[in-house]
Amino acid sequence: MPETYDGWQAVLDANGNRAPHPHVRLSDGRLEASSVFVTLSVDPDARQPVEFADNLYGATAWAPAAPSSSAWQRADSAEMRLMIAPSLRPGQTTEIDLPLAGSPPAVRVLLAATWLDVSR
Repeated sequence: MPETYDGWQAVLDANGNRAPHPHVRLSDGRLEASSVFVTLSVDPDARQPVEFADNLYGATAWAPAAPSSSAWQRADSAEMRLMIAPSLRPGQTTEIDLPLAGSPPAVRVLLAATWLDVSR
């Protein structure tokens, strides 16, 4: 994944991601044929449930626009989302199955200003 700060900061800014949620964690990412799977968890010491934006918890996947570029492009194909606002209680986890457009060799999953790099 590109290590250039400016390109990724542009993605964060364009998507309204200011600071990581203090109790949201992403882990255990894996890429399969046309999806990226990540585990989303809420810290056990969170004081209340965490509300999310849609049925995919607001997660998006990003990939470098070109091998030597600092620009990023959306890699997921989840443009249509159910406006169901799920929540996770403190200590609760769930697996997110985010559909991808194509089969990129690596993606960066973004959720609540927290990200996880996942590669094949």
